[in-house]
Amino acid sequence: GGFTEYLSAPEGKEVRIRVYSESEVIPIVDEQKEILSGKDYSLFLFEEDGSDAVAIQLGTDTNTAPDEGQFRLRVGNFSPTNATVDIYLLKPDGRVSDSSPAAAAVAFKAFTKYFDIDQGEFVVKVTAEGSKTVLLDTGVLTGEDGDVNTLVVLEKTGGGKPLSSSYIHDAGL
Repeated sequence: GGFTEYLSAPEGKEVRIRVYSESEVIPIVDEQKEILSGKDYSLFLFEEDGSDAVAIQLGTDTNTAPDEGQFRLRVGNFSPTNATVDIYLLKPDGRVSDSSPAAAAVAFKAFTKYFDIDQGEFVVKVTAEGSKTVLLDTGVLTGEDGDVNTLVVLEKTGGGKPLSSSYIHDAGL
């Protein structure tokens, strides 16, 4: 669940993305991706379907500030064990049983839309699609005024449950 800061890439061109493991000279990922002018992107690396094969997913970012007093959040599902999940955005004392998902049926390798949320504390809970059984409870997170964040749903190292997450600050004031 680690991350780096944004890097510059040539805009309006196909970019070759190569990923190497520490001990290899042959890339474990070697793909072409189109980078559009005027867009920000996040590149996600993950294990495909619980195997040792590494894959990438390019997510288009919206790094413009939300309205005053709010932050922006999207959630990405990178759990192949749970091909589609429901995402609940709740106050710290909120319960899934009393709520509807903010985003339903979020597919593996997909992102929700960005949600503009009042700044402060919140919790993200993830269930299998159509279920109220919680697979992931992030615990209390904080969104600051003007921030843009991504929460990535992950599996434990080696695949499977319990699920984990990485809360990433993309941009902000």
